[in-house]
Amino acid sequence: MASSSSVAAHEVYARQLLPSQRGYPIFIPEPSTTLPPQFVERGVDVGDIGIIMDGSFFFVFSVCAAADDPVNHLGVPDGFQRFHPNERLFSKYPNMHKKGSELTSSSIKKHKTAVEGGVKENECVVCLSRHYPFSHFAR
Repeated sequence: MASSSSVAAHEVYARQLLPSQRGYPIFIPEPSTTLPPQFVERGVDVGDIGIIMDGSFFFVFSVCAAADDPVNHLGVPDGFQRFHPNERLFSKYPNMHKKGSELTSSSIKKHKTAVEGGVKENECVVCLSRHYPFSHFAR
């Protein structure tokens, strides 16, 4: 097996997060700025067909958009027919990952610590409070 230093970062990322079963981990999730503005604004959506390469999703076309939709600017396959998915089959979980939460591999443990300081009245007007979150690998 290759040493960890010879494995690409996007491969390590995917291997570590795949066991969480939350879809395929994309190392670079934002869409390319070379795509049409409509795609950049909406991001990846249900029905998007593409290639995952070097940790990025390279969009090819959308089966849920019309052939002449601007999002399908690269064209569609011969005989293309738009797919109309039944929206009732989709589950939506808007609060699955709360703001500030992390999705990590099982080897990562999160620890929080706080450091606070202050001075006595009349000695200084400054009062300090700072939190230093950090993570470490537990084996």
